[in-house]
Amino acid sequence: MAISSALEERILRVPARDWANHGSRSSFVRFLCVLCLSAVTFAQTQGEEPSKALDRLLALYKSQPSDWRVCHQIGLSYMRLEQLDRAREFFQKTLALNASFLPARKNLATTLWFLNRKREAEREFRTVTRASPDDPVPHLYVGLAEYERKRFLEAMEQFEKAGDLALKNPEVLPVVAETYDRAGQPEKAYAAYNKAIELDPSAEDGYIALAGFAVDHQNNEFALKVTSQGLEKMPGSLRLLVLRGLIQALLGKQEDAERTLLDASRSDPKSSLPLLAVGVSQLERGRYQDAAASFRRAADIAPGDFRARYLYATALRRAGDPYRREELIAALRKAGALNPKDARPPAMLGQVLMEAGRPGEAVTELEKSLRIDPENPTALYQLGLLYRDQGKKELSRKMLREFEGVKFKKKEEEDEAVQILRIVRER
Repeated sequence: MAISSALEERILRVPARDWANHGSRSSFVRFLCVLCLSAVTFAQTQGEEPSKALDRLLALYKSQPSDWRVCHQIGLSYMRLEQLDRAREFFQKTLALNASFLPARKNLATTLWFLNRKREAEREFRTVTRASPDDPVPHLYVGLAEYERKRFLEAMEQFEKAGDLALKNPEVLPVVAETYDRAGQPEKAYAAYNKAIELDPSAEDGYIALAGFAVDHQNNEFALKVTSQGLEKMPGSLRLLVLRGLIQALLGKQEDAERTLLDASRSDPKSSLPLLAVGVSQLERGRYQDAAASFRRAADIAPGDFRARYLYATALRRAGDPYRREELIAALRKAGALNPKDARPPAMLGQVLMEAGRPGEAVTELEKSLRIDPENPTALYQLGLLYRDQGKKELSRKMLREFEGVKFKKKEEEDEAVQILRIVRER
């Protein structure tokens, strides 16, 4: 079963982050290029209107319900029409009739992934890797699943087995590069970030990812140079301007930072991002009340943006005004509700509640943080202290041991400014 060369070419243009985030239907349409069609089968339906092809195939299915080829073609037609659950049904029927037909298993796995049934999808992809170890597509998906679980060594192994599908795709490379970095391979990470820019020099994401990598490794001057290179290609890029302003602020170049951020706000007055950046710059200079005001305005512009709420809470916490504690708690609860997959708001909230003498609520929030990220240093340390105060000595020692094990590995927690910069870099 061979995929046409034109289809193979299109495989390398499917965004990895779209694959990792099942909700993007436009990315699903683009992903149809990885369907395992034979040249003959593809020719049978190419050029035919999908709905007409489906009607013809369903009529054929009524007379030939045991023909696995017909079932597979119906599944493919439903995929083209984005009727994913119906596609899943017919791929499963195909496999019930012919369990060894790998294209149907691969297509079933893809459909399950986009239906957000990722555990089932991963199980099917792993079956394909055992039967066809040289097929890059299932390795890529398994790598994405490991990446989402933050099992970076395992993800790295799978991405390398995926070959060019991961290592020569500018849209996949930032994920691969981050995986290398988190797996303790910064040289490979740097090479992957550079490769992404080389393959697609007009994409802002590549420059932003490389600059962010440099900041994470305390090489702010190089990060500034990367933003300059990106702005040469895209002079009006809001995200690059904001990132450049933040890096200038980190370097102590406050006047340059303010000019850059002013340019950013002019490029898109309706965006909250420049205000977030201004607030971070103010935080760096110890102007906590001003920073809180900037983040509050950003939240007014983008009420659904958890970053504004979290940064607003950060500024209030830095200001240390006990009369605004309930406001701080409310901001953290809102940030957590807006992004329940981020461990930082409940970790900070647990710490604030602990300081407020509300240990029961603090434990609830800190345990929530660890369910999201078992290696969150703030949650591990604070829970260790709380459990000790509650007489839970074994649990306390366990938390504090785990804290000692991760506090240096979690470099994003070492410098609060870098942590905040990471939040603003996010889309």
